Amino acid sequence: MDSYSLAHDPPIRMNYTAAQEHVPRAERNNRTIKERDRSCYHGLPYTHLPRVMVKYLVSEAAHKLNYFPNKHGVSRHYSPRMLVHQEILHFPRHCLYSFGDYVQAVHEPNTKNTTAPRTLDCIYLRPTSSLQGDHELLHLQTNWVITWSRVIVIPLTPSIIQQVHALAIADKMPLGLKIQNRTNETLFDSAWIAGVDYD
Repeated sequence: MDSYSLAHDPPIRMNYTAAQEHVPRAERNNRTIKERDRSCYHGLPYTHLPRVMVKYLVSEAAHKLNYFPNKHGVSRHYSPRMLVHQEILHFPRHCLYSFGDYVQAVHEPNTKNTTAPRTLDCIYLRPTSSLQGDHELLHLQTNWVITWSRVIVIPLTPSIIQQVHALAIADKMPLGLKIQNRTNETLFDSAWIAGVDYD
């Protein structure tokens, strides 16, 4: 990169940080994402999340930061999502369903005279970026992520909560939500008091 930066007029000045140095803006961004993860987790009725749900929880927290204009961003009126992807928010597609909702994916097979179920039990994960307006769902019977076009929100029952907890146990996921770095050190909430055990 140094040869590339010196080849330009004026030369590009690169500032590399050492291994233990922290960039304040990046640290603040990480803290914001962790706070959004924790607030979304505490709004869910589940206490034990499967691996797929944790992955999508973190991904959506970071993704939704780009839904609205940034205070110190390029534009005061357009969101980063609009500037980069040129996509506006569409309420029925982006806001009608929430992460963790219990939904029925409407399944209409070609052969209709069978005893196959017409809907699939799923947990809502997020809308896709396709033009058709599909949704990504966690299929409870297979623990796979499926993409479906039509979903119906159903009231959550205790048996569905137990099924989600069973998937988390099968994935060997820990109880609760613990955010760790690459070296498996737990990153605690910045609002917690030092020296107090919260486990």
